[in-house]
Amino acid sequence: YSALFLVSSAIARLLQANGLAIDLVTAYPGGELAALFTASGISFPDGLYLINKYSSFYQEIVPSLGVGIVRIKGVATVQLQEIIESINHDTSYATISMFQDATTNIVTGHIDALERCIKQVKNLHTTA
Repeated sequence: YSALFLVSSAIARLLQANGLAIDLVTAYPGGELAALFTASGISFPDGLYLINKYSSFYQEIVPSLGVGIVRIKGVATVQLQEIIESINHDTSYATISMFQDATTNIVTGHIDALERCIKQVKNLHTTA
């Protein structure tokens, strides 16, 4: 997240230094602070401090939540969705969070659901 803040803030200042007025700023998770800095809502040192706190909090809390993320390659999105639907249940589930291309997706969810998903994907490749 620190790199995202630094690069985004630098690009914004570079554009402003070259006479480009920034009328709209959008942000991806972690980029909100760069957007605030660009809009003069916070100072650069404050942005660095906050992004450091955010990153530290994120690194501490995520492992205790029992969730994760995995990139699945080589399986059609429709087939992956069927696998996910077959392994999900009320207390443990996964979902396709990001579509990258027809056979590459980012899947997030509970660790045990991700493990079930990976096992099913491996089974596809061993039985094919």
